[in-house]
Amino acid sequence: MFNKKRIVVFVVFVLLMFFMSTFAGGPVQNASIVTRDVIFTDSFNNENISEQKVELGKAATVPEDPVHRNFVFAGWFLFDDHDVRVRDFDRIMEDTHVIALYDDDINNNGIADRVDTYYTVRFIDSVNGRVLKTERVLVGMDATAPTPETKEGYVFA
Repeated sequence: MFNKKRIVVFVVFVLLMFFMSTFAGGPVQNASIVTRDVIFTDSFNNENISEQKVELGKAATVPEDPVHRNFVFAGWFLFDDHDVRVRDFDRIMEDTHVIALYDDDINNNGIADRVDTYYTVRFIDSVNGRVLKTERVLVGMDATAPTPETKEGYVFA
């Protein structure tokens, strides 16, 4: 009645189905998606702020500008060449590693000290009109007065 050949084919088919359902890797992933690594590092503490896998030609998500006391964020620059500023993260075509660089901002007004307003302060002896000291002072900061000279018949006010 039953043919041995048919039984063997049936058993092989059942075993094949069993192994396929047991050891299959789940849904097939799209292996054709190509990504690039994009890393944002903070030079202040040398920590990575963000590490992303970005699909080729797509945009990276730029993190919020880092904030540190006495410094103002100057921008994102190539990690290996701090002279090259990177402004465009809309179309990532290669692995990209950038670092946040800063300018001094000792008065914490959000403006880099190198481009901020400075004032010239002159300390003048009111008795003889002589300039005792001239100092260039960043806006919002204090000048340092010289030690007053003692003058006979006068009291320093």
